[in-house]
Amino acid sequence: MWARNSWSTIVIADDTDVFILLLYHHLDKSLSSPMYMSSPIQNRSHIDKATIQAHRAIVPALPAAHTLSGCNTVPSYFGIGKGTVLRVLKAAPNSLSQLGCPDASLSEVVDEATKFIGNCYNKGLKENTMSDNRYKVWTTKFGKTITSTPKFETLPPSTEAFTENVKRAHLETCIWKCAVLQDPAEMDPLQFGYIKHKPSRSVIPTTVPEGVPLAPDIIMTLIKCGCEGSPPCKNLNCSCIRHKLPCTVFCKFCAGTDCSNELTKSVATDEV
Repeated sequence: MWARNSWSTIVIADDTDVFILLLYHHLDKSLSSPMYMSSPIQNRSHIDKATIQAHRAIVPALPAAHTLSGCNTVPSYFGIGKGTVLRVLKAAPNSLSQLGCPDASLSEVVDEATKFIGNCYNKGLKENTMSDNRYKVWTTKFGKTITSTPKFETLPPSTEAFTENVKRAHLETCIWKCAVLQDPAEMDPLQFGYIKHKPSRSVIPTTVPEGVPLAPDIIMTLIKCGCEGSPPCKNLNCSCIRHKLPCTVFCKFCAGTDCSNELTKSVATDEV
């Protein structure tokens, strides 16, 4: 909601995205009129033009840093809070100069995003891909104790999954930066981390590109089920069926020989 008079503009909102947009466009357009953002929730603070002046070094990159680290359309990274993101951004205010520029090369956008998020996980990470960062973080955490291993959610995403995230962040940042333009650049969401979902007539985010396995084959073969019943493995409650894999000798009850998993039967026929 806007309240406007001849002296100032007051935006009544309690949303971080709105705050970021106000900071960016007030500085980018060199606005001189006073602007305030006031929360409708009691005891929340007011934000004014002084906030922009105090943080003007990082304000141009705030939209990119905010979307990349998690916003309404882009998931965040486990354990990477906005405080960490701001510390990394303050150390290198120009580190996200390409993200949010419609004409930027996507490969350059992904490269700078990889370096930025890599620094959020560990300042010493200087790997070229996010998968390399993932492995580096794994080995660092794994070596601390013999009896425990790091949880997967604490690791950086794979390169393929991260790239789709960066695409969505890039699209969102472009939209934010062009919000005040009469003729913004046209960008197809299907080229930036989304696919068509015909049943709902909408677009949905992609996890990894089509044809990219969710895990290496050697890992997928380790999946085993614990289905009971006579016979077991009759529906999607079976983890092997759910992952489109045949049951194996590692499966608790069927042992890959006595179940209703059609893929198991198919493999047995092929072997014969």
